[in-house]
Amino acid sequence: MKIMVLGAGGYLGGKICGCLLAEGHSVVRAVRHVRDEDRSKNPGTVCSDLDSIRGELAGNRYDWIINCAAVYEKKETQIHELIDTNMVFALQVLDCAVECGIKKFLTIDTGLPKNFNLYSFTKKQFAEFGKFYAAKYGITFFNVALEMFYGEDEPRDRFLVRCCHKMLEGEELLLTQGTQKRDVIYIGDVCNAIRFLLTANVTGFQNIPLGSGTAVSIRELLEYMHTVLDSGSRLVFGAVPSRKDEPDCVADMGLLSSMGFCPGHTWKSGIAEFCRKMRDSRAGENKKNKEG
Repeated sequence: MKIMVLGAGGYLGGKICGCLLAEGHSVVRAVRHVRDEDRSKNPGTVCSDLDSIRGELAGNRYDWIINCAAVYEKKETQIHELIDTNMVFALQVLDCAVECGIKKFLTIDTGLPKNFNLYSFTKKQFAEFGKFYAAKYGITFFNVALEMFYGEDEPRDRFLVRCCHKMLEGEELLLTQGTQKRDVIYIGDVCNAIRFLLTANVTGFQNIPLGSGTAVSIRELLEYMHTVLDSGSRLVFGAVPSRKDEPDCVADMGLLSSMGFCPGHTWKSGIAEFCRKMRDSRAGENKKNKEG
């Protein structure tokens, strides 16, 4: 299949591209800034401005567009950045895809409640546009409501990776009470689910929750990581105030299960593999530094 991935320069988008390329699909990566190394390593890379994408879609026959482009809500993030990327840009590409006769669009949504923050609000709003377009133009639109995903090679500012590094270093962790529950899913299972959906015999608009299917408190999760790593770190729960109206989240995996997909990891087996790979990577780095 020929597939365009929006947001391919990010962690999730990059992982999905790698999974699809390994299966032999033709993948075009749409990224914000195309560097010389992008062109040499990935000749199909295009700039994710609307004119470049329109030109690419108009001149080629694509089977799918996968939207991983996202701006998250942080202190320094301005409101227009979330609206522009999570809604306006995504809708412009969707509209362009329909004009070019592309019938299948998959977008990564969040499992967080719609009104939790502006990130979740803008993502859910785009899903509503997808539902409208599916009904009006007869396209297939998969809205994947993704729960908290993780991987050992994530950026270090991501929560579980940051906590794992601190535990490996024996540093103290200042935390909330950790009573909020999350459904955590290993990155390999996320990629396998997306790969599975591209060949699923389902059409129209589909809202597809994706997680492990089990909710675990952040406290239990971190205590389990602490045990697996045999860490000497002190976990100080309650040292940081919890966010107001913190939700509990878990994916209803009924739809994916009925379609024939099941994640390869439970939350415990995924976290155990994650910790093992993080520990092995750190040991390898330490050995390299000593030899150097």
